[in-house]
This record gives sequence, C-alpha cells and structure tokens, in this order.
Amino acid sequence: MNRFCLIALWLLCLPACDGFDLKPRALGTPKKITVNLGPTQDFGSASGKKSQKKVTTDEKVVIEDLTSDITANVNAGFDSREEIIESAIESYSNELDAAVLKPLVQKTVDEAFDKLRKEQATWPAVTDCDRLDQAFAALDIVGVIARQNFSDCGTCGVAEIEGEMAAAKKTGRKVRGYVFYHQQDTEAAADGRVLYLNYGSVLDDKQTHVDIGHEVVKVLESKGLKTEWNGDLAERIGIKLDWKRRRAKDR
Repeated sequence: MNRFCLIALWLLCLPACDGFDLKPRALGTPKKITVNLGPTQDFGSASGKKSQKKVTTDEKVVIEDLTSDITANVNAGFDSREEIIESAIESYSNELDAAVLKPLVQKTVDEAFDKLRKEQATWPAVTDCDRLDQAFAALDIVGVIARQNFSDCGTCGVAEIEGEMAAAKKTGRKVRGYVFYHQQDTEAAADGRVLYLNYGSVLDDKQTHVDIGHEVVKVLESKGLKTEWNGDLAERIGIKLDWKRRRAKDR
C-alpha cells in the first residue's frame, strides 16, 4: 500500500467534526461575566450608544455586590470619588467585562454620592462623626496621636502608628501615646456596628497604656459619645454611634 492510500485511510477513520482546534488553552484563567445591559440596567458606553439586552441572574448578583460595596465606601466618608472608582474597577475586573465595568462603576458611584448629599441635608447640625472628629482633634493636641480610618487592620496600624508618633516628635511635639481605628473598623461602624479603637502609650508599661485608655474615654464622653470599655488593657474601647460622616461638595 503506497503512502497516498495510507493518508486516505487515515482520513476516513477520523471522527466527523467541524474542524480542529490546535490552539493551546489557558488553564485557571478567571471567568469573566459579560454583562448584557437591559432597559433597567442602561449604563451607556464610550460612544454614547445604549444596549438593551437582558441581564442574567448571575450578572444581577455581581452588580448587587458591586453596588453594595460602592455605597458602603461612599457612606464611610473617607475615600474620594476617584479613589472609590479605582478601587471598584480593580476589585471587579475579573468578574465584569471591561467595556461595561468602568461606566457601570462611575454611574453607581455618582448615584451613591447624590443620594448621600440629599440625606446630609436632613442630618442634625452635629452628628456623632462630628463629635468623633472633635474628640480625636482634642486628643491629638495634647500628645495622644489620633488617627481615623488608619491602616487596613489592627496589627498593621500598631506598627504604622509608630511612624506617626516619630514624625510628630520630629516637629518638637510631646507625644505620650496614640489612639486609632482601622479601615475594617470604619466598615463595621458605617454598617451600624460598634466602632472599636486601639490605644496605647509610648512607654512600655501596662499602667500607662491603661491611663491613655481612660484619657481617651474621658475625652470621647466629654464630646457626647457613649463608650464601652471595662478598663482592661486586653479590650479595645468601643463607641456606640450613629455613623453620619459629612462629605465636602467636591468629594
């Protein structure tokens, strides 16, 4: 049998198919959801054209999560519009199609800002967050370095507050201790839970740490805030407050 007959026989033995995919396939690539925008989810596009397609159940869940995260960040009151947009795009870049993600995030952020500003008009003249600002400012002035929404967790915050105290000392200030709450504490407080504070002294002495804690509690309560703390160094200071943090017009 010559080689042409062998080739013909091999072709006849192949299963019927539409073609062969000889391209290597990437394994472990994160799955992206391409959002089909419907009449109730119309975010537009760079060209100004609007899509009118239905949104699937999975897509709705992702959009709900995105909206919840953005709303929480806006209500927390610290990050700017640009920072919130950048963070949301980075967090959801593997879940939503890139062509849709940016306009969706921008629209959701702007709606959250608009809603918050309308709510601010109904707030009392002085909120608990205003009182918290006043207390932290008063503590900072007397040598207890006070930082809000500081670092991403308690462990990192304790390490990084050393730098804050060192910087204050370089300016000639007398530094006696510190108090702060971190970003996870902010999220909890903005969600209606108790805000917890880290505190401590520059001296490596248990009693001086506790003394700073008592001083922090005294200042907080003098501003009208309700605290929870039993005087134990192993416990963080808790504050029960109604989280209403004002935003400037440009933020």
